[in-house]
Amino acid sequence: MNRKLFFSTLVALSAVACGDPIKEAQRIEELRVLGARVDIDEAPDRATPAAGESASVEWLLADPSGLPPLAIWHMSVCVAESTAFDVPVCRDEPLTSVEQSEPSSDVPTLSFTVPDAGTLGDATKLAVLAIFCDAGSIELGSDFDSTSCSGAKTTQKASFEIFLASDETSNQNPKLGDAVLEIDGEVLEAGSTSIDCSNDDTPRLPADGQEHQVALVLPPDARETKPPELDVVLAESLQISHMSTLGEFERRFSDVSHDETNLTIDVPWKAPGELDAATPASFYFVVRDDRGGVSWLTRSLCIDP
Repeated sequence: MNRKLFFSTLVALSAVACGDPIKEAQRIEELRVLGARVDIDEAPDRATPAAGESASVEWLLADPSGLPPLAIWHMSVCVAESTAFDVPVCRDEPLTSVEQSEPSSDVPTLSFTVPDAGTLGDATKLAVLAIFCDAGSIELGSDFDSTSCSGAKTTQKASFEIFLASDETSNQNPKLGDAVLEIDGEVLEAGSTSIDCSNDDTPRLPADGQEHQVALVLPPDARETKPPELDVVLAESLQISHMSTLGEFERRFSDVSHDETNLTIDVPWKAPGELDAATPASFYFVVRDDRGGVSWLTRSLCIDP
């Protein structure tokens, strides 16, 4: 594999899909990469691993089924080279790679160990490169940019950089353990990832084509206070992406500014107007701070015809 691996990126994470570029981004109509999160073995809330620490990257995928999607994938992690480009560049060969060649609904995960300080040298970041496909077979190219999936309807390539901890800098992922999602004032509780619309106890809404009010209530400790030496602004800003497999949110993004004290995000969602049968619908809220931390909340219900 080429030692200089270039890969497309947008902000902290990007994905390139085969399909209609005019589609509403908040509606999930094909296999999609929605987010990626770093978890450190000995400090699962921290987003910035240090030299010698073991960690893993977990990806959030979705497709129109409203269930955990079937996908194949290949992913790798490497030491990132400092560059003026906005795209991740590998300084060396991958630290590790993993491939899932048969369609699976398992959560895509990549485990790795950060090199020691001597090996890292002046490197401050790692780069993660991944390809996800809804079918077919992965064909590794001479570099990652030329890697593809043969026989796939949808191919998603994604990359992001992992910032390494130092004595001066560290960052936690947003804390969503106590977050609450409400639809029309009713709490939608977390449940099984495999929702069963034949079960009368499953939460449901009608396919009435009407607008419903969705609120994500973040806990007070969802975001951190920045170290004062990094910025005169103490509270983190947050960006929230909201997407659904059925119906449509009014917009894709909501923001919480550094000086905002109200951590409730209100966003209207319009239900589908016609369905032939009760159908699972999933809602995804991906929360990113402005320093590389990511967490998400997912909820599912059934939409009745």
